[in-house]
Amino acid sequence: MADVFDGPAGLDRVSAASITTLNSNARQLAYRWSNITVPPGGSVAYLHFGVQQTSRAAAQASAGRLIQLPPEALAGLTPDELSAIRNFAVPVDGVSTLNPLPALNGSITGTVLAGDGATPVPNTTVRFRATTSSTVRTQFAYSDANGAFSFASTFNNFGSSVAIPIDAFTLTAVHPQTNVSAPTTIGNFPAGQNDDHAEHHLHQHRDPAQHRCGANRRPR
Repeated sequence: MADVFDGPAGLDRVSAASITTLNSNARQLAYRWSNITVPPGGSVAYLHFGVQQTSRAAAQASAGRLIQLPPEALAGLTPDELSAIRNFAVPVDGVSTLNPLPALNGSITGTVLAGDGATPVPNTTVRFRATTSSTVRTQFAYSDANGAFSFASTFNNFGSSVAIPIDAFTLTAVHPQTNVSAPTTIGNFPAGQNDDHAEHHLHQHRDPAQHRCGANRRPR
């Protein structure tokens, strides 16, 4: 997790911050601003963000992005609200200089093949991993009787959402009998699309000494 409560060029910086250990499973973060002046008939605003990520490195990357006020931090704020912010340096036009984060509604399909490049390999564990530090995600799928596998974004309120960022990714397959991992295949989404239906053929040999992997792309 990460908490972001001001930026390096903000007019008002946090005056105090502390972390208190409550018990073996919980700690409490507290921070405050001092000497706040609200102009007559006006208003002031203080942004703060909480981040949940899958690793410490990813949380640090997200925090490093947020202190720069990326597009997702400014979305939906009116000009009056933007002008009231005191603890971050808001762009004059309200438009962030950073690129937007990739969308999370991607889908990927592929096939696991034997070393001959033609025989499907069923029941293979395939690992998907997004490689951008701020959108690191790892998902697993299994090939069907035809060697086919797929990853698709789904969102719900029950803790089982799957996010597939529209960004660079890697695929790795593990042979169901030898447990040998194929070399990593690198992929990406065609520009302007959220479906990577290019066939990612993961070629596998049962003999670890001959184990290899390749990717053939046939954009649809």
